[in-house]
Amino acid sequence: MLSLGARTGELNASTPPILNASVHGRRVALASAPDVYVLEQQTKAASDTFEGLTPGQIYLVDVNAVGSAGPSDWSDTAQQMVH
Repeated sequence: MLSLGARTGELNASTPPILNASVHGRRVALASAPDVYVLEQQTKAASDTFEGLTPGQIYLVDVNAVGSAGPSDWSDTAQQMVH
């Protein structure tokens, strides 16, 4: 799930719990350059806030999970314009 953050330039991303996932990967790109990631991170949290994004720009977010069997495929891309 992707939604606007509480402040200008923020997006919130969250995923439902994934059985046996120890890490969640997230990557963020501008819609105008979908193969250039402006943020990439791995975290143990199921939700995150991306800060410092440019208001008025549309961002694309993909997530995956990493567990004992290795990383999953990347999710379908979600998109949201930042305010």
